[in-house]
Amino acid sequence: MRTKVFFFSLLMGLVMVGNVQSAYAEDFEIPENQTGPIILTQEGMIDVSDDRGVVVIPLEAYYQGETIFLDFTYNVGNVEVSVRNTTTGNCWSGTVNSADGMGEISIAGGGVGSYTLTLVTAYGDKYHGTFTID
Repeated sequence: MRTKVFFFSLLMGLVMVGNVQSAYAEDFEIPENQTGPIILTQEGMIDVSDDRGVVVIPLEAYYQGETIFLDFTYNVGNVEVSVRNTTTGNCWSGTVNSADGMGEISIAGGGVGSYTLTLVTAYGDKYHGTFTID
């Protein structure tokens, strides 16, 4: 009988773990007509690693029109965001809280050009990405 209870408990535990999803992923919806991901690279050390010890970038960035959308995989505290249109020199900046699981920053009036996105986490990790609006 103990063996049956143990295996039943084990099975239920596995089913429950298999159904757990990140609250961050559920809360953030990427716009259907988003223009594309912004490929981010890191500068220096990253504080977050997955279960296998593989270092991961704790966020993804997308842009649509004049808005940058940030999707956080992990809570890395407040994130300083700056966007620069390298064609015109215009700059935008703001702070988003990664605990919300998502964030966005407007680049209203930015127009056509090449852009650089820079993000700095509360831990001091720095990420860069570039994108172009035609």
